[in-house]
Amino acid sequence: MQPGSIGFASRVNWALVMFKTNLLITFPPFFGEIYIDDIVALPLDSLKDEYGMYTPIGTIDNFRRPSLWWKNSEKIELEKEDGIQPLVASVKEVGMNNEQMGRSFKAIDFYEYPKLLIKAKIESKEAIELDIFLTDKNGNRTLVEKISIQPGEDFKDYLVDYTNKLDSANKDGTLVLGEEITEMIIGFGKGKSNTVKIYFKEIRALKTIN
Repeated sequence: MQPGSIGFASRVNWALVMFKTNLLITFPPFFGEIYIDDIVALPLDSLKDEYGMYTPIGTIDNFRRPSLWWKNSEKIELEKEDGIQPLVASVKEVGMNNEQMGRSFKAIDFYEYPKLLIKAKIESKEAIELDIFLTDKNGNRTLVEKISIQPGEDFKDYLVDYTNKLDSANKDGTLVLGEEITEMIIGFGKGKSNTVKIYFKEIRALKTIN
């Protein structure tokens, strides 16, 4: 039975009335049994994914699914238990090369969802700088955006704002299709030699509310 559904031992007429702050279910007199499997409050922009999980629109990864879709370069080791958060990236002795990890996903309209949320933490005594790239369906990549992940035991929210940036040409002079973003790439530590372990709990594009 689907969450929020109602099952009956006999067929009856019934009414479901939803208000802004409460839920009212009314029934005429009848003889039988009512089975309420679940009642769930969800964001208005949520959808149920192929694994039966409610996932907000714009989600790139919440790291709850039972498979690992991230690809990584040689000096990045990824660890992920099926169905358990978070994704752990161990970055070893990064040097002059910009070691990268990334994944593709169903197209997201970054004009409508222009703020990229990255929920992460690191095991390190120093902050680490990440290079963030988005790629459209034609393989055109945005200019780099940088975030600095700070040391700490708790996950923190880091935000990259693409508002009014997607209409700018990339370094090749090609316009990126902001309404058809299908890939995200994270680069680590170019120009530094360090070893760090970073934990990713959620990556999601957020909608701008006027």
